[in-house]
Amino acid sequence: MGWDFKLTNARSYTGAIVATVKNPVVTVEDKQLADYIKKLPYFVPQGGTNPETEEPNEKPAENEGSAEPAEGDSDFTMSGLKALKKPGQEDLIIQLGGDPSTAANEEERIALIQELAKNQEEEA
Repeated sequence: MGWDFKLTNARSYTGAIVATVKNPVVTVEDKQLADYIKKLPYFVPQGGTNPETEEPNEKPAENEGSAEPAEGDSDFTMSGLKALKKPGQEDLIIQLGGDPSTAANEEERIALIQELAKNQEEEA
């Protein structure tokens, strides 16, 4: 089940996700990424599942797909993390309390995100 968000307060956004005026609706498969996007002032939740309650929103999601689980039982899926561009991956690393400059490439950034997410789950 995915979460849909619509770009509202900008002409385009590039970061953890990419949205434009021509393609303002984005679907996110990871709950933590959905929670992050929900905090941004540029997006409003559209159909799919509400990240706060994990219950379906009023409008059903148009693109529902299954995501394969990530290593380390993280809420982030490998495919979801690979779909992010470098700035989005770096944003997540910062949000999770890490330093993106310690990762030299995409594989290291993904491993760092999964490690930081696992550490946060253990602390909770």
